[in-house]
Amino acid sequence: MKKGFRLHNLEVLNWGTFQGKWSFDPKEETTLLTGDSGSGKSTLVDALTSLLVPPNRIKFNQAADVESKERNFLSYVRGYYGQKSNAEGKGNIEALRAYNSYSVILANFFEQTLSKIVGLAIVFWFKEASGNPSKFYVVSENELSMDDDFILQTTDIKTLKDSLKQKKYNIFDEYSRYFNFFSKKLGNLSEQSIQLFQKTISMKKMGELSEFIRKNMLEKLEVEELISKLINHYNDLNRAYETILKAKDQINMLTPIQKNGVEFLEKDIQKNKFQSALDRIDFWIAKKKEKLYEDNIKSLSKEKIKNEMSNLNDIFIEKNISAGGSADLLILTIFIHFLIYEKV
Repeated sequence: MKKGFRLHNLEVLNWGTFQGKWSFDPKEETTLLTGDSGSGKSTLVDALTSLLVPPNRIKFNQAADVESKERNFLSYVRGYYGQKSNAEGKGNIEALRAYNSYSVILANFFEQTLSKIVGLAIVFWFKEASGNPSKFYVVSENELSMDDDFILQTTDIKTLKDSLKQKKYNIFDEYSRYFNFFSKKLGNLSEQSIQLFQKTISMKKMGELSEFIRKNMLEKLEVEELISKLINHYNDLNRAYETILKAKDQINMLTPIQKNGVEFLEKDIQKNKFQSALDRIDFWIAKKKEKLYEDNIKSLSKEKIKNEMSNLNDIFIEKNISAGGSADLLILTIFIHFLIYEKV
């Protein structure tokens, strides 16, 4: 069993000189497309290219090894096949189809190991009877079929779109959104792989293999640009390193300042405490002196009163006895003296 998505079949409807439906079935096998000149080989190759490559990068008829400008989406959708001279001798382009028809390119890709299929399609039609064709893209995780999905009884594009939407197919009007969607379904294809596909699908001569690989399969390295970016990056890193060293020096210089600042604040607090104590020491000494003075005064006063009372008592008793006083008067006198003493 082969790994990876491979082309299962390719179908075209009204594409180039292929009028109606035509099919090509590689069945996931490596395929060599051969035929006489003008048999339609390049037409089928350009169909597959139109399905996968961005429209602005498509180069039709590359297999002819010439810069062909006569093939484009308009010529393929209209089916140009020659010119016919008119009465004036001018050539009129002969076309197989009118502007009211539409064209379809369809391809199914199958992954054998996963038994998974992805269908891609592109539909061309004309909004008016002139100019280039319009288009929309279709992606399905089921096998697409020209007969079942795209060939209807009418050529009305709105009816065709509605039919595809009812089948839950994914429809895109822009290639970018279409590519982002189908590239993931086909195993995360890159833009480079699509470009390589475009260059190899219709190759006639390869030349030197190493030169082909270098130009088409290896990423282009802008050495000078990379060196410039590397130098700038180094300069940025060097400036960052110098900034870090400068910051470390600043930290080393500021750390002692912070430490000394903390010590200063602590000592300043202690100094303020001592200063506050010094400012209040005179008041404290005065209070102590006041208490000592009060105690001394009280002690002296009591002693003096005792002495005076003792003297007074002796005198009073002496006079009372000499006057012939009674004992009761003596007791009353002593009691009065006692009260006075206790009050002091």
